Amino acid sequence: MTIQVHATYRAGAIHPDEPLGLPENTEVDVIVVPAATSMPAAPQPEDLDAIRPKSPKFTSEQLRALIAKNAVHVGTLPLDFSREDIYSDHD
Repeated sequence: MTIQVHATYRAGAIHPDEPLGLPENTEVDVIVVPAATSMPAAPQPEDLDAIRPKSPKFTSEQLRALIAKNAVHVGTLPLDFSREDIYSDHD
């Protein structure tokens, strides 16, 4: 005999919405399939755009001004600087 009923899980137990009509202490096998309405839907790619923070939009002039304002100048390398200068310091 198979009985299919809707039930609610709460306080660590499954509570059927209607009586099962079985004698007390009857052992049963249970297959749990969450109802579609009780599980939150997985976000779809188009929904992720709504929760993703928006990046600021800059015009090219605004970007150049920000770079000029925040640029750090540390000088230039000597004209005769080469890879050998770097490697000789680490030998």
